[in-house]
Amino acid sequence: MMKRILWIILIAPPVLAFMAKPSTFEIKVLGTYTDAIAGNSKERIDLKSLDLKRKSFGIGLDADSRAEILIYKGKIFKSSFNNKGIITEKTNNSTASYIVYTSVRKWESYLLPSTIRSLADLETEIAKVIENNNYTGSGTIPFLLIGNPISANWHIEVTPGTNKQLNNRGFFFEDKIKAVGFFTTDQQGVITEMNSRIHVHVTNKRKEIVGHLDDIKMAGGMTLWMPKLK
Repeated sequence: MMKRILWIILIAPPVLAFMAKPSTFEIKVLGTYTDAIAGNSKERIDLKSLDLKRKSFGIGLDADSRAEILIYKGKIFKSSFNNKGIITEKTNNSTASYIVYTSVRKWESYLLPSTIRSLADLETEIAKVIENNNYTGSGTIPFLLIGNPISANWHIEVTPGTNKQLNNRGFFFEDKIKAVGFFTTDQQGVITEMNSRIHVHVTNKRKEIVGHLDDIKMAGGMTLWMPKLK
């Protein structure tokens, strides 16, 4: 009887540890970012085929116009740049050469320091949050950024064949932003550029423009949202 009790005690901790933090999100990756950005991708992902829900968020690149795509709460927004300037629309009647999206059941917020002065600073801060809060078990983690930065610089890819006369770059200045991003340690070059661990698309409160986030300077009060671990 004593041997049986001891055996139960010994195996219990590993079982409990394994069950402690089930995944609260899933990520789907279609296409490769570096191929799409270089114009080498042959992917034709029908946006109507995506399994989007109210809790779905994602980013991508349009196959034809090279529009920057943002999936926010299951809705698809995109901004393209052509001879008419920047065109932003809400639509799923398109195809993409690259899409990464997620469905997150629950989010948890972290207040970001006002000392963040670049995209590299943001990447470092997200890495700290991941390490300090034991976000292990997945090499790729989605996140949201919400708040009023001092500035958020963005660009929009140029549609092939466009005679570029206008500026496809800009910034949100002291405007509330909403951004969707992915942090990865095992899919650099697939989800992000080869030399970066994050890929972020940003819009403002009115969703006038969807851009690829190039740089950011933060004020106090900006919030990072990560999947909540049970």
